[in-house]
Parts: sequence; C-alpha cells; structure tokens
Amino acid sequence: MYQYEEIEGYVIIKPKGELDLSNAFNFKKQLLNDFLTKGKNKLIIDLSDVHYMDSSALGAMISLHKSCRLNGGMLILIKMDKSLKRLFKLTQLDSIIPIYESLDEFLKNTGG
Repeated sequence: MYQYEEIEGYVIIKPKGELDLSNAFNFKKQLLNDFLTKGKNKLIIDLSDVHYMDSSALGAMISLHKSCRLNGGMLILIKMDKSLKRLFKLTQLDSIIPIYESLDEFLKNTGG
C-alpha cells in the first residue's frame, strides 16, 4: 500500500493509488502500528502518487494528525496534485494539517 524511508528523524510515507473507503481505515491503522506505536511520530505523507481521496481518507488524515500531535510529533503532507489541494482547501483541512509543495520546501521552512 505504501513505501517509506526515514530522513532526518522524519518518516516519509508514499502511498500509491486511491485513498478511499476501501482502504483508508487500513492505511491509518497500518501507519499507527508501523510508526506511532514505535515512537516514530514525525510523519510526512508524499501524495504525488495519490490522485483521489474521499471523506474516509480525509478522516484518516485528521485522525493521524491528532495521533501524531498527541504523541509530540506532527503530520505533514507534501506533493499534492491540484485536485487534492482544492479538496483540502474546500474542507479547510489546509488550515489544520500543514501542506508543502516538497520535502525540500518543508525542511527549508523548518530549518531542517
């Protein structure tokens, strides 16, 4: 469902395909089990290979964001296409979950 790598204390997760009702819950559960339960609470989700998300996926992102914050970390989204950016803007999730064009932009803005 996804690939990942660790860079500078961040786990960069790259899902592929659609995030929707059929897989959003399992995606969230897998990230919680694979990373947050192991103390890896700084997650960056690279959405360059995701071109569709439904409300289930948005709910999963909100839940991941809350879980990361409760554990002293953060959830960052990078490399969204225009339709996903529009979805996050319309739902005002772009004011809750930080979104960056790229990993470099995020690291530059955070001094990383």
